[in-house]
Amino acid sequence: MLKQVSFYLFILIPCMISQMSQVYSQTITPIKVIAFDFGGVIAKSDKSEVNQFLAKELGITEEEADELQNNLKSFSRNGGMEQEFWDQYTHSKGITLPANWNELFDQVRFKSIKEIPGSIQIVKELHKLGYQTALLSNVRMNQARLKRQLGFYDLFHPVLLSFEIGARKPESQSYQILLDQLQVFPQQLLFIDNKDSNVAAAKSMGMDGIVFINAKQLTEELKKRGINLPVKNFNSLSTDSAVTK
Repeated sequence: MLKQVSFYLFILIPCMISQMSQVYSQTITPIKVIAFDFGGVIAKSDKSEVNQFLAKELGITEEEADELQNNLKSFSRNGGMEQEFWDQYTHSKGITLPANWNELFDQVRFKSIKEIPGSIQIVKELHKLGYQTALLSNVRMNQARLKRQLGFYDLFHPVLLSFEIGARKPESQSYQILLDQLQVFPQQLLFIDNKDSNVAAAKSMGMDGIVFINAKQLTEELKKRGINLPVKNFNSLSTDSAVTK
């Protein structure tokens, strides 16, 4: 009998200690900061609109336009400037772009950036509850310029962009830079991204993480963590592509 009791105690005590430690950890390290990804969480770009513009202006197919966008993305990611890309492209094709090409291209890209329904409202409600919201985004310089002009980045602090910090998700360095900027423990940070690999990397650093699907699902996940947002009717949430400050 004594041996049986000792055996059960041997099993139960570590479990109880583990559970108590988790509760204690949550008590002393509550979530203070909620960090967001941008593309696919806050807003997304409609490539088809840009493809249609490029196809019409350059006299190419939309498939070729899509490939051209991918080439521009790779060129920029490797440190090339957008103007340099277009100079090389026009030289190779023997064509001349309109004098206001950059302005025209910016206009269509502005229109292609669409807010994901409900995400902006969630961020604003988190502010009302006293949470700091940060941004950690893999993004090119020109894309970041457009999003900044639209006012999206005004909702976040700090705003950490891959081309500025020299690291990209899911590299551990990008998450460490985020922690260093915030000066919080990993357990005090909740990271939200639409890519499993990026959330998994955040969790490996000790953070909590949510894989974003939509605003309703995010609100439910936040509620599980004791963050209750007064957002009930998702059908009425704004879908405007610009931020209303």
